[in-house]
Amino acid sequence: MLKKALVTLLIFCSSTVFSQDHPNTILWEVSKAGLKHKSYVFGTFHEVYPSFFLSQKNAVQKLSSSSMLYVEQARKDFYDSGTTNANIVTWDVDKWKAATNPEQRKVFESFVQKAENTDYYNLPPLLLSLTLFRVYAQNFCDTANRDSDESLDHYIERLAETKNIPVESLDDKDKMDEVFSSNSLADSVLVEACVGIMRSMLEEDFKPCQIFDTYKNLTINYELSKDLTDKNNHLALLERNRKWVKRLDKAFQKNSCFVAVGFRHLMYRQGLIQQLRDVGYSVKPVPST
Repeated sequence: MLKKALVTLLIFCSSTVFSQDHPNTILWEVSKAGLKHKSYVFGTFHEVYPSFFLSQKNAVQKLSSSSMLYVEQARKDFYDSGTTNANIVTWDVDKWKAATNPEQRKVFESFVQKAENTDYYNLPPLLLSLTLFRVYAQNFCDTANRDSDESLDHYIERLAETKNIPVESLDDKDKMDEVFSSNSLADSVLVEACVGIMRSMLEEDFKPCQIFDTYKNLTINYELSKDLTDKNNHLALLERNRKWVKRLDKAFQKNSCFVAVGFRHLMYRQGLIQQLRDVGYSVKPVPST
C-alpha cells in the first residue's frame, strides 16, 4: 500500500514538473498573499515579427488592464537619446584576429566581404552575437509576416503608450554598456556563436530558425529545475535577473504590472519564475492566447 502511494506521488510530482516546464504558454500570472492585485510576466522573442503579440489575446488584455509596463530597455532610456552604444568599448580587426582561430577567421572575413561592411569588426562579442542573430532572424527566419524591423518588445511598448500605460526600463543603460564591453564575455563560446551565425548565413542554413516555430507554437521547455551557472550567462542573464527581481518585488507591491522580457529570462532555476517564487510569490502559467 505504501509502495503504491509512493509511486502515485512520484507520478503526480513528475507530471506537475512536466506541466510547469511545458505549459504551452508565454504568459505567467504573479500573485502574493495580502496583495489584492495580480501582475503578469510575458516572455518575448525580440526578433519575432511585432504584430505576433496581437495573436496572444489574453496577454493583450492583461497588458491593457495593467497600470505599469516593465521592459528590458525602454526606447526613451536607451534609443531616443541618440547615444545608443556610445559608451561601449569597440573592437577592431586585430582584436578579432586574436580571439579567433584560423578557421573562424576565414568565416569572419568571408562574411564581412559578402556583407560589404567592416563595421562588424568594431563590435565586442556579446553585442556582435546579438546583432548577427537579429540580422539572421529577420532575413532568413521570420519573414512571412514581417512589415518592419521593430522588435516585439518595442511594439508592446508602443501599444502600452497608446493606452497611456507608463513604461519603465529594468536595465540601467550605463550598466548595460559595461555588460556589452566586458572582456570576460570575449571568450571562445561567444566567439564561436558569432562565427556560427555568420556561417549559417553564408551557407543559407535555416536549421537555427526552428526556435521561431518553438516560440510561436508556444512549445517552450522552460527547464525550471535546471541550474544555469556558467560564466557565459553571468552578466547577460543571471546578474540581470537578480537585479530585476529586486525591482519587480517592489513594483508588484504597489501596482498591477505587466512585464515583457525575453523568454530566456523566464527559464531555468535562476530565471524570473523561480526567483519570484523564492521571494514569496505564486507564479503560475496562464493561457496567453
